[in-house]
Amino acid sequence: MNSMNPQTTEQADEPLNVTQAPTLQGVDSEVGEIRLTFFQKIESFAARLSTKNAFWNSLLAFFCMPAVFLSGIRMRFTPEHFEAVLPFRRFNRNSYGTMAGAALLGNCEVAAGGYLFYASEGQFQIVCKKLSYNFRYSCNGPVKYVVALNDQVKEMISALKPFTIDLATEIYELDPKGQIKRKIGTAIATFHARPLGYLRTRQRRQLKSR
Repeated sequence: MNSMNPQTTEQADEPLNVTQAPTLQGVDSEVGEIRLTFFQKIESFAARLSTKNAFWNSLLAFFCMPAVFLSGIRMRFTPEHFEAVLPFRRFNRNSYGTMAGAALLGNCEVAAGGYLFYASEGQFQIVCKKLSYNFRYSCNGPVKYVVALNDQVKEMISALKPFTIDLATEIYELDPKGQIKRKIGTAIATFHARPLGYLRTRQRRQLKSR
């Protein structure tokens, strides 16, 4: 999950300066500095750009994650709050005219993963390992995902090493005015995140040590 499609108005604190090959602090000595390849530098630049500019965000999502682009999900991130809104459009509805369960479930992963994506300025590769969703009610309108911020995320990202974390999300149905109508579900997602270039750097160090 390297390129999410969210739209944001505020950013996290200081971005990670991975493209300048920072020295990893507190990581095994076999890893040392992360040095990105040419294509990884392009990926890093594009990912960071998508967290800062709504136009490039949508454009990159169109090519990299077309299903997410068509769903129309939009995200907002601040250091104190993270939420995503999924519109009630035809692409997200089922044959009964309600919000499709697959759309609710899939975009829940996108919303929770988007939190990590924005918090890391797009400098981590993010994979969802497990997603547990509890359906409470059917949905007949737009949906808001509210991801519970985890105090450990900033510290884990600053360490610039792989980590696994559980993120809790509450899902709400919105009325035509965009106000919360009712809570329709809860979810817990388990993500594994790894800095761009980390695996290649570790493998290179292991080869040199042989």
